[in-house]
Amino acid sequence: FSISFTSNPKYDFVTFIKGYSSAANMLVNQLIERINFPNYNAYPAVFLYRHVFELSLKNIIYSPAIILAFKRV
Repeated sequence: FSISFTSNPKYDFVTFIKGYSSAANMLVNQLIERINFPNYNAYPAVFLYRHVFELSLKNIIYSPAIILAFKRV
């Protein structure tokens, strides 16, 4: 089972990047509103940002490969 917004999941990186980034930003904004919070409450936001970073790197790697395959270089 795979969640995909297009027929080829390699093109969905930007969609997932926006979703994870938005979720992380919402969590961080909620934490900022608190005066004190335990460190472990920030771990989910850090996880989401790391996942955004990972997907961004994959997008950078796959984008040239897709372009080269399209151009048949």
